[in-house]
Parts: sequence; structure tokens; C-alpha cells
Amino acid sequence: MAFAVEIALAVARKDTSTIQIKNKQDLYQVLTNREMFDMVLEQGLDYVLSDKETFDDTSRFEQLQKDNRGKIVNYFMTIKDKIKLEELRFY
Repeated sequence: MAFAVEIALAVARKDTSTIQIKNKQDLYQVLTNREMFDMVLEQGLDYVLSDKETFDDTSRFEQLQKDNRGKIVNYFMTIKDKIKLEELRFY
């Protein structure tokens, strides 16, 4: 799960992404907003499935399919109160 989420967040840093994460505030917003987080995960899955050259084995990303994606989003929404903007790192 962690790798799939990490890739989805990395894709959101691309200039070509529909939902972009450009700074810590954007990252915080995505991690604490159910709809935005779900869209970022879906965007990451779309990217992985379209880039067969880089991601020849997409089985690790099955967690981002709709049913499992909901579980990931629900988990983050249960811990969102523990996410502190000042503790986030953005590189």
C-alpha cells in the first residue's frame, strides 16, 4: 500500500497532473481531504497503467483500484487529525 500511495503522490508533483502538489500546504490539503486524496490515488493509478515501459509489473498497484482505494482513503481520513502541517516534509 505505501509504495502505491508514494507513487500517486509523486505523480501529483508533475506539472502535467490534473491535481498538483506544489508545496506542503497542497500536500496537507490532499492528505486531509477525502475527495482530493481519492482523485490523487486514481490519477496515480492512471499514470502507472499508461506507462508500461516504466511499470511493466502493475500488480503492486492493484490496491489503487476503486474498492481498495476506498480503504486507503478511509484509513487516512481516520488519522487526518494527527497530520500536522509543520511536521510534513516536502522535497
